[in-house]
Amino acid sequence: SNQGGTIPAKFYEYIGAGNYIISLVKGVENSDLSNLLETLHIGSVYHYGKTEDLEKLKINLMKLYTLWINGVYKPPNIPSHLKYVLSWEKKQSELSKLLADLL
Repeated sequence: SNQGGTIPAKFYEYIGAGNYIISLVKGVENSDLSNLLETLHIGSVYHYGKTEDLEKLKINLMKLYTLWINGVYKPPNIPSHLKYVLSWEKKQSELSKLLADLL
């Protein structure tokens, strides 16, 4: 079965930072987060309980570190419209409008 999950609020801050996102999951797999990271090509998800994931994590960290130390690391290309749609400013604006409609 396809287990979903929630997207943590800090995820939006990570997108805004513009760096590659490494998510370490303990427990139930969050397929929503995994799919989003993979679809946007902005990060990877690894699971504590899977030995093969820990090996992949080591390889990926070394790759990212090597690129960075050699001055050739390029952060993921996150479109500015996506950054805005997921930004705290946009979420705050939507919440303010919702609250105003309730009053």
